[in-house]
Amino acid sequence: MQPEALESSESGIQDGVVEACQPRPPLTSPVKLQRRRIRKEPRERRIAELIQQDKEKDDQMVAAAI
Repeated sequence: MQPEALESSESGIQDGVVEACQPRPPLTSPVKLQRRRIRKEPRERRIAELIQQDKEKDDQMVAAAI
């Protein structure tokens, strides 16, 4: 193996193409998009709930400190 070829194969570059840096194709399937939305909704509700609880705890701590 030639030194130049060895260096390019070790760094992930083969034939001038960088394989590791290529982005994934976008998810265009309607089923996958719907599933993503279904998973996202409860996650966002839970985040909002935790933020609200955090604000309530902060208010309680401020009130207790006064």
